[in-house]
Amino acid sequence: MKRFHYLDSMRGLAALSVMLSHFCGNYTIPIAPELFSNTLLHFWWDGFAAVSFFFVLSGFVLSYGSMLSKKPKVDSVKGFGAYLVARICRLHIAFLVLMIVSLCCLSLKATQVVTDPLAGGWMNAYWAKFPSLTDFLTNISLLSYHDNMLAPQAWTLSIEFLLSLFVPFGIILAQANIWLFCGAMLLGLLRLEFQHFLLQFSLGIALAAFVCHHESSSVFRKRAFVAAYGIVGLLLYSCRFWRPNLLPENIIWILSGIGSTLLILTALWSSRLQRTLSVAPLLFLGKISYSLYLYHFLILMIATPRIFLFLNRIGVVGGLAWILGLALSVIVLSIVSYFSERFVEQPGILLGRKISKWIK
Repeated sequence: MKRFHYLDSMRGLAALSVMLSHFCGNYTIPIAPELFSNTLLHFWWDGFAAVSFFFVLSGFVLSYGSMLSKKPKVDSVKGFGAYLVARICRLHIAFLVLMIVSLCCLSLKATQVVTDPLAGGWMNAYWAKFPSLTDFLTNISLLSYHDNMLAPQAWTLSIEFLLSLFVPFGIILAQANIWLFCGAMLLGLLRLEFQHFLLQFSLGIALAAFVCHHESSSVFRKRAFVAAYGIVGLLLYSCRFWRPNLLPENIIWILSGIGSTLLILTALWSSRLQRTLSVAPLLFLGKISYSLYLYHFLILMIATPRIFLFLNRIGVVGGLAWILGLALSVIVLSIVSYFSERFVEQPGILLGRKISKWIK
């Protein structure tokens, strides 16, 4: 199956927006904060919407090959075992290394350092003490929705891992009868925990089925339609900040999932957007996206405060310090993420492939 590198770029941008969300949540935007917080301009640091995007994209990527070949992703117990091992190696190995590195860096926490801009208080609740062995093992298993005091973003990884295990069965349903799949999706939406996240994975599977079915169709791929997908998708993607507290939380998650689906569809059917997303810096961002997501909180805890402290000592304060601090934090994070992707992620993926091949 071909790899959609431009979708990797979109994943990288979404991972970066999570980092920006935590950065802006701890260091207030110095220029027109209301404009960038309560309007559509919030999309560039909308970490919640980025999570919706991750789940929809995972559902799409994990199911597209099967939809295209019209073959199930797994067709036996061994096949599911191989799939499970591949998912564990893809997600858990890099996450385990992050958790160990975070433990080693616990004493380097610097969020209480007084700087300009001044840090908010919410990050100080994390890295307060060493976790118990039970909590640590629970965290690294990714088997429960458990508060992680070392890597608070890990709650999304637990949902990613658990719901991705249902994707092969969703594919079988969708291939057998798309209406049966939609019925099961609605039933899950009503009955199951994490129902809005289940919907987002299901939207990814449905998108894969739709794209494969209309691969040669020219009607839905007309420029006007594609532009409409992008505009509506962007509006729904950041609907959380149209007017704060206007919509219930579960509706916001559902709408942002639909928006993410439309944005992915726009990229799939817009050659111009594909070219834009295929420039070298964005491809690099996509390549390191998982490690960037894993390590951004660690960088904000130990590197960003020291960067601000250095800038203040040389006389850089206020808005300029905010901009330079953000830029330098992103650079440091990118370097760390590059080494993690190359020396942890890639070997983990190769290990997963070898074990999966042996199981089959």
